[in-house]
Amino acid sequence: RIRAKRISRWLKEVRARLAGDRFACRALSGESNYNICINADLSVSCNCDDTTGEGRLGSLREATFHDVFSGETARRFRTSLAAGRLPIAHCAACPELIRVRPREAERRVDGFQMPVGGVLFENNAGCNLSCLGCGRAERPLLSLKMDTDQVRYVSRQLATFDVERICFFSLGEPFMSRNILDEMRIIREELPRTVVYTSTNGVLVNPDDKRRAALMMDDVIFSVNGCSQETLVKYQVGSD
Repeated sequence: RIRAKRISRWLKEVRARLAGDRFACRALSGESNYNICINADLSVSCNCDDTTGEGRLGSLREATFHDVFSGETARRFRTSLAAGRLPIAHCAACPELIRVRPREAERRVDGFQMPVGGVLFENNAGCNLSCLGCGRAERPLLSLKMDTDQVRYVSRQLATFDVERICFFSLGEPFMSRNILDEMRIIREELPRTVVYTSTNGVLVNPDDKRRAALMMDDVIFSVNGCSQETLVKYQVGSD
């Protein structure tokens, strides 16, 4: 509740400072290669840190990716930005928010493209660590994960617009999935030209099948937030 009050107060201050401006979102315009996120429950969010779900645009359980991205909620967000209003609190701190001239703001309401540059693809919502400062504790349904059929379905949705890059992670730890090797094989089969990278705390890149999965990716970023075990666990609680 304290965090929500702070965000609400901050948002009011931001709105007051930016009164009269017009906005657009690079992610909702299809210009970002990162922030549009397919969550482990098959919902689609407009940002990479949607712990509360306020940025949900729709679900792939009910519609195609194209229909979600061009759908009613996404258009409502773009319309609100074009009118100078922030549709959700997260917009105030999002790097995808840009100021634009009124005519350009209006153009972007319907003048968008599919996010060909890249999307986030979350195979697993859970995490093996309890890092200080992580907003995941506020997130509902933390134990959700995709099965291999869902990974194939999402991969085929992304193949319809030939996405260039997949960020194979979001708020969860991707290597918690016992099926990550099969998931990578599916992605490579369905999206052979797509660049795949991930971010992991590294603790679970073990045993051999998970190491083989890592070697099928183009880049693996390891988050090791300390130069010794003593300093590491002050922030990354439970890490090694």
